Amino acid sequence: MGIFRFQHPLWSALGGGPSSPTPWELAQLPAPWWGQGPYIIGGSGGSGTRVIARILAQGGMFLGEDLNAAHDAQPLDAYLSRCIQIVMHHPTSNPAQAPDFEPLHPLLEESLQAHLAPVLASTRPPIWGWKAPRSAFFLPLLAQHFSTLRFIHVVRDGRDMAFTQNMNQLQQLQGGLLPPSASQWTTAKRLAALWQRINLDTAHYAEDHLPGRYLCIRLEDLCETPVEEIQRLFAFCRLQNASEQSAIKALAQQAIQTPTSLGRWQSEDPRTLEEVVEAAHAGLLKFGYLQT
Repeated sequence: MGIFRFQHPLWSALGGGPSSPTPWELAQLPAPWWGQGPYIIGGSGGSGTRVIARILAQGGMFLGEDLNAAHDAQPLDAYLSRCIQIVMHHPTSNPAQAPDFEPLHPLLEESLQAHLAPVLASTRPPIWGWKAPRSAFFLPLLAQHFSTLRFIHVVRDGRDMAFTQNMNQLQQLQGGLLPPSASQWTTAKRLAALWQRINLDTAHYAEDHLPGRYLCIRLEDLCETPVEEIQRLFAFCRLQNASEQSAIKALAQQAIQTPTSLGRWQSEDPRTLEEVVEAAHAGLLKFGYLQT
């Protein structure tokens, strides 16, 4: 069962996938904005979403002015925090008893208006979106609200992610997304299993429900072949400078620095690493980090 199904009553309440446009859909946005976004950047925390946001902002996309240090759009990130508390702590996991989550749509609209306020009066709306990694957990809700949504899924090797020092995501989500037996696992194994759960479910949902509107970018590829990956990203986002090779090369040199922690799993204890690979095996295969 995925993160969009029984553990999250919201997805059952929404029918498990995007529907025809709802009464809330972009209700307060002028029509010219509909074809310009949103482009939403999401994934596991620490996967490289920040560098993608930096590249897109320099390429001309509006990603907000009220940003935190990680370049998350504050109005939308605050909204997602509120949603997570509602969904993760709801007492029922029975989809037949799923509560009415319709109030989340007007709340989303309020957050969107705050996010776009600096540019909403423009007669020539920019390409727009936001970066908030936890948007990945709410794709069914977002896809129902925005029929024009395009999702950028940023992935980093799950073996690296298993050895992060940042425990925020694990502490917040493990109770809802990992089995009770996970309390007996090592921290690295729990992190690996959570990485797999989040990223596999995100990819499977997007591939099924967002055909032609889903792009997956691996941080490792961005660091190894930055020009090609930026071109692919800009083409997906329909940014005008997608074909300007010299400008993209300059942007790659300016915006991308390979993290010193990339590939850190290679220096870890082999026994712990074996547990990590076992816990994340399907995800590592799916995203090309292991070969069959």
